[in-house]
Amino acid sequence: MQRLHRRRNANVLTDAQVLVASGTFQVLSDPTRLRIIHELLSGPKSVGALAIACDVSASAVSHQLQRLRDLRLVSFTRKGNTLLYELTDDHVGSFCREALYHAVAVSDSGVVAPYGRESAHDRDRRHRARAMRAIVTSSAGLTVTSLLELAVALLSGSVALLADALHNLGDVFTTVGIYFGFRMSRRVATTRFPYGYGRSEDLAGVVVVAAIWISAGVAFYQSYEKLVSGTPTTDLTLGMAAAVTGIVGNQIVARYKSRVGREINSAPLIVDAKHSLLDSAASAGALVGLVGVALGFPQADPIAGFAIGLLIVHIGIDATRDVADRLMDANDIDVTKAAERLAIAVPGVEAVGDVRARWLGREVEVRLAITLAPHLALSDASAICSQVERRVRSDLPEVRDVVVLCRSRGTAIALV
Repeated sequence: MQRLHRRRNANVLTDAQVLVASGTFQVLSDPTRLRIIHELLSGPKSVGALAIACDVSASAVSHQLQRLRDLRLVSFTRKGNTLLYELTDDHVGSFCREALYHAVAVSDSGVVAPYGRESAHDRDRRHRARAMRAIVTSSAGLTVTSLLELAVALLSGSVALLADALHNLGDVFTTVGIYFGFRMSRRVATTRFPYGYGRSEDLAGVVVVAAIWISAGVAFYQSYEKLVSGTPTTDLTLGMAAAVTGIVGNQIVARYKSRVGREINSAPLIVDAKHSLLDSAASAGALVGLVGVALGFPQADPIAGFAIGLLIVHIGIDATRDVADRLMDANDIDVTKAAERLAIAVPGVEAVGDVRARWLGREVEVRLAITLAPHLALSDASAICSQVERRVRSDLPEVRDVVVLCRSRGTAIALV
């Protein structure tokens, strides 16, 4: 009887065992960590190999591996200057393998798993594909519109229409620059660029801003030359038709790029959409100038050119401010408020402070400090940190990395 009693007690889980098991499932609930476990099922791999296989930055892989090491799910061995990571035992591999087999079976049967959520990896790939498609489509439309306006401008001698055509052609080249910025952002992080190439999209926005200011200079110069020389404007009907084409074409392109840019949260694409909207207004200015010439006021054409130049300057100021905010890591107030609200709702968190959010392309990094109750065990503090991180990641899909600094009465406990 005593032996049976001891056997029953052996099957009873202790609080510590339950906490470890719960923490294990919490850690493996992250899609990136599950991808890492899946890759390690086939054998040891380096951080670089895991970054390529999972299509995330090396810094993100290192961060996730540290979480897995904290729960003794993975370990590493050194081979020369390279660290090779592997699963610590067959237990984690077994239930991860079963979970993945179940996911494949569910997918093949056409049944959607409950509470399923698109991973950051898949979302980023889908967003990048949409951005490239929007860039190629808008470039084709702008090229046709620009060449038509340029041909008519050369025939009619309209300086406003010429400035508008050159401005549209400049848009084509800047859009191509954004395209290569998106392509470069797909590159895996390196030792020199450990945070990845997300900034390449923001640098493409710099190219767009430069094109806006160059267009303003061209518009002012051409308008001044036309006003001084008094060169007549001919083929007014054809010029008006070309201007209307420019208005319609740029409106369509601007709305399309703006919609896609806001849906995928791409600052360069949104800036480029504003630029296309500017082109539509510039085409309208050229049309007004041609109408003025037709009514017997020849100076209307260069005056319209000056008006277009002022409009370009106004848009250029706004676009420069937007791009500068991204490059200077301006704190995103909306993201920080949302992260603070999510963190304070986690049981055990007494206060949240020093919340920061910076964008790297279309993804954001969040850092926040939480205050916990005094005399809290390290394992409990780590579990609360994990819960805060998971809550922020799940409710803010644009978040790439979350750094949680835990404090108790001003003393740091853990960094997650």
